Amino acid sequence: MNVFVLCAGRTASTAFASAASHLPGFTAGHETRSTLIGRDRLAFPDNHIEVDNRLAWFLGPLGERFGNDARYVYMRRDPKKISLSYEKRWNLTVSVVRAFATGICMQSRIPKNDRLKWCEFYVETLESNAHYFLQQQAHVYDFDLADAKNSFSGFCEFLGVECSSESLAEWDVRHNRNKTVVQRLNPSAPLRKACRAVANLPSYLADV
Repeated sequence: MNVFVLCAGRTASTAFASAASHLPGFTAGHETRSTLIGRDRLAFPDNHIEVDNRLAWFLGPLGERFGNDARYVYMRRDPKKISLSYEKRWNLTVSVVRAFATGICMQSRIPKNDRLKWCEFYVETLESNAHYFLQQQAHVYDFDLADAKNSFSGFCEFLGVECSSESLAEWDVRHNRNKTVVQRLNPSAPLRKACRAVANLPSYLADV
């Protein structure tokens, strides 16, 4: 049995994966295949619990491949708190919410004062994607981060496994805290990008 934990991100998903890693009969991981493409992206082993907020962008293939044979969890948190957490991570080297705004929504420039608005739109979009998908599934568990330990105990009942003290202890550990000071955008990144563009210009012109 495969288990997929969906969320908008910034919902203690790393803590969930750590807690699930103690459950008997299952492996568990956080974004374990997030860098892969094609069928490899969703080639999860049997009896694996995968926690990955980016699965909300792969719900079509996920449903086709696993459908009602899998179990699904939605991690719920106050959307405002999620958005505020994403706003703090806007300038990280890899920022999914910035990529959403500039890539998918094609915004060339986003003023600092507008970042929270885009974070809110990102969260709203991912939650809508997940909720619509989960309406089609037979086995769904709603996880409330505001009552994490009780929710995780309920999740264990949902799977039919025993909830250990080791699993519950993971909810007392701070996982994946914001690191906006340490992991800010490298100021030399735009220069490196320009150099790569110039270096690739001859091959690009040859293909035109």
